[in-house]
Amino acid sequence: MARRPKRKRRSASLAGTHLFVKPKTGIYWWRRTDPLSGKRLKRTTGTRVLEIALRVAGEFEKEFDELIAAGAFGW
Repeated sequence: MARRPKRKRRSASLAGTHLFVKPKTGIYWWRRTDPLSGKRLKRTTGTRVLEIALRVAGEFEKEFDELIAAGAFGW
């Protein structure tokens, strides 16, 4: 009887979180785009655990919203 190939583990959907995983390291990165200039702002969460990465990304979102409100972007 032939063995079934192992399936890759599926992760939870990251849609709407602005998070992505670097394939080589497995570490979550947060990224957003400046609405005026279109440049991408990237920051690492420094973790491989989704729950912790979401918490850190929430802090990044707050900082980003404050910068947008203050008009600090426009590089």
